[in-house]
Amino acid sequence: PFRGELTMIQRTYQRLRKALPADHIILSTTSENYKEIQRQLPMIAPEQLCIEQGRKGTGVGIALGLLLVRRRDPTAVVVSINCDAYVGNEQRYRTAIERAAAAARLHHDRIVLGGVRPTYPDTGLGYIMVGERAITAPIGAGRLYPVLRFVEKPKRAKAVALLATHRAYWNPTLIVATVSTLWKAYQNHCSRQASILEKITPISGATPSSAQQKKLFSLLRPISVEYDILEKEKDLLMIDGGDMGWADIGQWRTVLEILSHQTHSDMVSIGSHVDYRSKNSMVYNTTHGLVTTVKLSNIILIVTDDVIL
Repeated sequence: PFRGELTMIQRTYQRLRKALPADHIILSTTSENYKEIQRQLPMIAPEQLCIEQGRKGTGVGIALGLLLVRRRDPTAVVVSINCDAYVGNEQRYRTAIERAAAAARLHHDRIVLGGVRPTYPDTGLGYIMVGERAITAPIGAGRLYPVLRFVEKPKRAKAVALLATHRAYWNPTLIVATVSTLWKAYQNHCSRQASILEKITPISGATPSSAQQKKLFSLLRPISVEYDILEKEKDLLMIDGGDMGWADIGQWRTVLEILSHQTHSDMVSIGSHVDYRSKNSMVYNTTHGLVTTVKLSNIILIVTDDVIL
């Protein structure tokens, strides 16, 4: 768990469940993680779990869920999100998703992305660059912009310059589109992989994989939805997600910043811990023992029963 008792995937499910019926949530995972997902989210029906054989990248995982939705409702609007993010304002997050879905219905032949307003020049995230003028959006849908290009993990000077344009947004890989439009992008940019995926009956907990499906998976090369699909797609749109308190939990700086904000202190302490005059540090004690620290600076200390990091 990142904070509290729930893991990030449990929090993601809880966040979505406040806006969607349970049977509208489909989770795509790997065969290695399937049992753990079942343990953490026992409320998800087996037929709502898409199981990827091996690690074939974000593009394949999303495609499996997309094909499963297409079997149920080929006219549906789908929303693809990652489960490894922190969201500070869940109401604004859900509102951004609803607005993106409304835009995808209006512009049914285009993919809509969600963008997050950057609060500082992060060098560990990807950015979406948009045009200056907003385009027609559904009433109440907020600002909708044409996507110009993507910038992936820029150097600090470049990140500062991007923010100065006021047209750069963090990219949370929040993808919204009609089923047909998103699948058409797969066919256009990964035609061979799409033809193989078409032959794979989506594998779920209710339908174990067959020898034929395993063989088809072995023929697939990994697909990155960002590099292989989105960066090659023309006429993408982006909805301004506003200030939703989104953060990608992929670097220690982000973890420390989020927890510092929650505790209103630059000395973050989780678990049994006593400190004297430390700053800009984090102590995470998972044991029942007491950890004491004195005058730490720019240090992250993780204590478990097995090891001290």
